Amino acid sequence: MPGSVVAYYQQVGRAGRALPSAYGVLLSGDEELSITDWFICSAFPSREQVERLLRATEHGPEEGCTEAELLAK
Repeated sequence: MPGSVVAYYQQVGRAGRALPSAYGVLLSGDEELSITDWFICSAFPSREQVERLLRATEHGPEEGCTEAELLAK
C-alpha cells in the first residue's frame, strides 16, 4: 500500500508506462496499517533524543564530536 497520495500516483504511472492499458490491484492486509504507523512514528527523533543531542553539541569541543561520542552522551 503506498504511503501517500503522491506515492500512489507514482505507482499508477509506472503500471501503464509501457503498455496500452494496465490494471492495478491492491492486495492489502491488517499488517499494512501497522507498517505505515511504524514509519510515521520512527520518521523523527523523540523530544528526549533531540534535547540530548542539543545538550551534547552545546558543550562539545570546538572541533565537534564524533558519532560515537554523541551516541555515548
